[in-house]
Amino acid sequence: MRILGLRVAGFGPYRAPQTVDFRRFDDDGIFLISGRTGAGKSSILDAVCFALYGDVPRFERRESQVRSQHCGPSDPSEVELEFQVRDTVYRIRRTPKYERLKRSGTGTTTAEPEAELAVLEADGPRVIATRPKDVGIALSELLPISKEQFLQVILLAQNRFQEFLLAPTEKRRDLLRTLFGTDRFQRLERDLLERSKALAAELAATAAELTARAETTAELVGAEPPADPDRSWFERLAAESASAADAAKAASAAARLRLDAAERALQEVLRVQALQRRRDEASRRTELLLAESARIDETRARLAAARRADAVSPFHAAVTVAARTLDAARAAATEALDDLERFPLAPGVPAEPAARIEALLTLQGELVHPRTIEEGLPARRAALATAEQQGRSAAEAIPALEARIAALPARVAAADLQIEALAGTAAQAPAAAAEAAGLEAALDAARAAAALRGELDA
Repeated sequence: MRILGLRVAGFGPYRAPQTVDFRRFDDDGIFLISGRTGAGKSSILDAVCFALYGDVPRFERRESQVRSQHCGPSDPSEVELEFQVRDTVYRIRRTPKYERLKRSGTGTTTAEPEAELAVLEADGPRVIATRPKDVGIALSELLPISKEQFLQVILLAQNRFQEFLLAPTEKRRDLLRTLFGTDRFQRLERDLLERSKALAAELAATAAELTARAETTAELVGAEPPADPDRSWFERLAAESASAADAAKAASAAARLRLDAAERALQEVLRVQALQRRRDEASRRTELLLAESARIDETRARLAAARRADAVSPFHAAVTVAARTLDAARAAATEALDDLERFPLAPGVPAEPAARIEALLTLQGELVHPRTIEEGLPARRAALATAEQQGRSAAEAIPALEARIAALPARVAAADLQIEALAGTAAQAPAAAAEAAGLEAALDAARAAAALRGELDA
């Protein structure tokens, strides 16, 4: 941090505004604030401390003594400090607690402390905090040291040097470490010790792993594990293993050649064996065919006869049907002749069979209609009884029907009202259908989202 400028008003011995531009001393390297006792030298340093931390160590937190005793109720009291942290310039303005004139009426009122922190940019100041508490939090993030360290390292107040000299060793060590930045060497020493311990533990683990691997390797190759395995032992064992591996590869190649030859010989033997099985099967089938040759010839003869019979089979079936029809006709004629002989001739019926049959058929035709009418009499009587019953039921139902007819106009009017209501509902049907389609789409989307949620979690 580098202090650039200071402006005070109504602070300490300074009633009127006073400005100190520290930029003028940048080329001097070092400068001295001098003056007679009570000239206000310490007040400049007090103003810097008050601007940064809102406190003046000389007054032991008595903020009322910060305000100049030369100020009247209408004179303001404030401190404004500009400082630079890295490449950013900040401006902080603070006012102490004091009695000021009321804005309306007479008398005074207590003005509470105020603070404002801003960044000075090319286009003007940018305020980043406007309350004492917020300004304190922002400054604690910007400044590298606390108020106590600032008062001991940067601004050692009057009569405090002896207190610093009499402080315990640990406290002075912490202060000097902060002042000269030697805490980094302490961190480096601590880091080196931790790194040394970590490397020692890693070395012990590596040694244990090396011993374990040496024992495993010796067991695999059938050798004796050394007490302290080193790289040369592993290299010698690797060379011996490589030589053994080359010999094993050569033996494996030779065995592979012998195996290929044996497989080819086996395939040839299997091929000959398959041909021999086919030959034996053919011989067996030939013997079976020779033994069945007589039966096969008989079967062939029967097959040829069946083929010849198949050609005349439809004609044979027609002859059989015709013979059966002829036999049935002959039986019917015989039965009819028997009937003619059994029944006496009616008056006027000729005795000659053909004329007799024709006369009987004519008589039968004349009797068919009366007989049919006679056979239908029971059904017609039942239908008549049913019709009479229905007539009586209809006569009984006439009063109820007349009442219903009288009530029909009212029902028609109610139906018209329902039709009008249904017409309005029907007009809303397309919108309802569209809404239903949207709801179905939303439901499908919700189901898809629920199904995909498991995949999303996975």
